[in-house]
Amino acid sequence: MTLEEIIMTKELYGNGELNNYYHNLNVIKNKDVQALKDIFNKKYCELFEEYINSKEFRDEQINRLKNKKVGNDYIKKYLFLSKHFIEFFSN
Repeated sequence: MTLEEIIMTKELYGNGELNNYYHNLNVIKNKDVQALKDIFNKKYCELFEEYINSKEFRDEQINRLKNKKVGNDYIKKYLFLSKHFIEFFSN
């Protein structure tokens, strides 16, 4: 599903979250948000993949883990699982 399809699928919202559903519909229809149409037309897995492969992910997440003083083995596993997350749930 594309991000727009996910946002517009009412069944994905819980009963207590219908206000969020209607708010999100209004946001998507907003003229200012239409400039982001290319993002809304991408599939969730594509957006996740782009983020995982981004410099921001590497810099921010690795620095966050290093600041928590986790070991290099943990960081390697974290990166491996991040890269294979979508693949794992697709099978």
